[in-house]
Amino acid sequence: MNTQNTQQQREGHPEKRPFNRYEILSRHYAEKIARQWSFDAIKKECIANAQYDPESDSRIGYCYLGSHLSIAPSGKFYMPWTTNQTHSDVIRDECFWSEFEKALEQHGMFLGGPDSGDGLDVFAGMVIDDDDDENNNDD
Repeated sequence: MNTQNTQQQREGHPEKRPFNRYEILSRHYAEKIARQWSFDAIKKECIANAQYDPESDSRIGYCYLGSHLSIAPSGKFYMPWTTNQTHSDVIRDECFWSEFEKALEQHGMFLGGPDSGDGLDVFAGMVIDDDDDENNNDD
């Protein structure tokens, strides 16, 4: 056992953790997403646009959020033949999209859209039940 770590713990200093860039970026993007996106407004738009989906036998609403190119931190969309991405771009985008998806899920939504679109369109989606409709009509 490392005696320096043991002494630091006795003196009230927590054990030093290794630098974790992914964790730091994830925290940064989670805070940024919470400040920049109005999830209540997105949810209302999903409810207002809800349509019956026979495949899932439920009503699903979508809200267009923008282009992947303007939302992703790198501004890039990766394809198998892409050569202009850097490791840093990939990590930043991965952290951002992971945190964005978590934020949507915390508000009862998901990241994904209708089958139409060009692949760069980013949508939030939501399965709508009767309670959601009633809550939206209270406004």
